[in-house]
Amino acid sequence: MDQFKNIIDDFKTTISSIDNQRELLVTKNIFVKKHVSPLFGQLKQLNELEAKKAFGKDLNYLQETIQQLFEEKNQQLEINLDQSIKPAYDLMIPALDLVDGSIHPLNLVINQIVDFFKKFNFTITNYPELVSTKHCFDDLNIPLDHPGRSTTDTFYVNDKQLLRTHCTAGTIEAVASMNKHKDIRVISFGNVYRNDTDDATHSHQFMQMDFMWVKKDLSLANLKWFVTKFIEHMFGNDLKTRFRLSHFPFTEPSFEVDVECWNCQSGCFLCKKTRWIEIMGSGILHPKVLEAAHIDSEKMVGIAAGIGIERIAMLKNNITDIRDFYLNDFRFIKQFYE
Repeated sequence: MDQFKNIIDDFKTTISSIDNQRELLVTKNIFVKKHVSPLFGQLKQLNELEAKKAFGKDLNYLQETIQQLFEEKNQQLEINLDQSIKPAYDLMIPALDLVDGSIHPLNLVINQIVDFFKKFNFTITNYPELVSTKHCFDDLNIPLDHPGRSTTDTFYVNDKQLLRTHCTAGTIEAVASMNKHKDIRVISFGNVYRNDTDDATHSHQFMQMDFMWVKKDLSLANLKWFVTKFIEHMFGNDLKTRFRLSHFPFTEPSFEVDVECWNCQSGCFLCKKTRWIEIMGSGILHPKVLEAAHIDSEKMVGIAAGIGIERIAMLKNNITDIRDFYLNDFRFIKQFYE
């Protein structure tokens, strides 16, 4: 019994100067492994039944006592910790007024866009921002000598991968995955990247939305009707629109879509004295784009359009500097309560 009493006394001495719970637990485990565990080997070596019973009883007492001493010390350390923390808090100090949050203006625009396309049963997709040159350029009929492929315009990771320059890289991949369907409707949005110098109207990173609708017998009339409905949804019914012939490698024919300036009648800073504001690019998908998605361009027709989300937000709210969206200045963001 003296052997067990000495072990208990040693344990008391060992833990007496410990001042944190983690060290206490580690010390206890080491102590038990060194001083208690070997006693089980001694127990097995005893042959006499009575001696074995007595030794086992003392060994149980030793374990219980060490555990009790550990718990008492741990509880005391817990109390000490609580007491040391309490002075740091004064529950009588008045709380600071919490400022109401609001949805970021770009998210407000995205929500409005999604509401429109949901009404027409479009599939909403979002693909990785790191894409292959195949999806970003080749599948969209963008030639090898196109300026958009240049390292001065695009962020390349290696020869075959880049940060996407438009969401269409994901949209066409989604269309290709649905190429057996007779009516394909896809919208994609997210961050895109251009190697531009940041200024009031340009950013190396911005957000874009585009859609593709592939179906038999679609026409320019369908494109014009659908794009006009989208603009009315985003800006109201009172704006006049016009479609100007343009050129994009992935659509033929291609159109720039303008809306009549709502800020003036004769020209202003917003419309750059033209009375028209460019909104988006659109067109009929080029047959090579459909073929790259394994869709028969003789039987199916695709209409498509794309627009910058910051552009919509800037026009809707008369914002003149695109950089304002990314400064996280609450004075700016709080203006856009729903």
